[in-house]
Amino acid sequence: MPAFQLPSALVKLAERVGVPAFFVLGNHDHYGGSIAKTEAAVDQVCERYQALTWLDRQAEPIRLDERTTLVGTGGWGDFSVLDDGYAELNDELEIKELFRLRGPALAQYHQRLAHESAEIFRPKLEVALGTSDQVLIGTHVPPFRGATWHEGHISEPAFLARFCNATLGRVIEECSEKFPDTKMLVVCGHTHSGGYYKHNDSIEVFTGAAEYGSLRVNGLIERLENGTWEVKTEGRIK
Repeated sequence: MPAFQLPSALVKLAERVGVPAFFVLGNHDHYGGSIAKTEAAVDQVCERYQALTWLDRQAEPIRLDERTTLVGTGGWGDFSVLDDGYAELNDELEIKELFRLRGPALAQYHQRLAHESAEIFRPKLEVALGTSDQVLIGTHVPPFRGATWHEGHISEPAFLARFCNATLGRVIEECSEKFPDTKMLVVCGHTHSGGYYKHNDSIEVFTGAAEYGSLRVNGLIERLENGTWEVKTEGRIK
């Protein structure tokens, strides 16, 4: 969604849906503007509407039930996975801070963004893992290569630099090692195709699909009788 439309869209979400909304931002939310101005505008909207929770700004994990907490961060593709160079995206034309950056300068900027957000996220995740049986993580960019679904397959090598946030993936793995019995479900997007990936016995990833011009309900997370969750997919709202 272009940056100039995002504040009004969040207002509509707060006023019309009637339930709390938890969200992170993605790269398209900054298109036609800047990261700094977009984030400032989102902060202002969230101050006006208690129903809106931008997970990056949430200081503590959100308790969903007696067993489950929610945490999240938007994240960025971190150029860690460079199997075959990198693909150029419209980000470098549409986002002020990235405008015309190329090569090492572009990679370094993304790496800084990814590192900063991941390290802010780390203590929140540790608290969530230490106080819950299961943790739901909301993020934009898939944190593991195996979750970078595109049209039924893992993204092509040239896109992995942009479609994987391995920095966040390492933080998730390191935190999980401290709390190996706590289950995590990561819900992400960014690649515009959906899929499921089991990283290990503790970490699962559901990548949601997207289509320009459509509001998509990718899945419903239901709690089962045994206390675990199940993601049921998928529908689309025109």
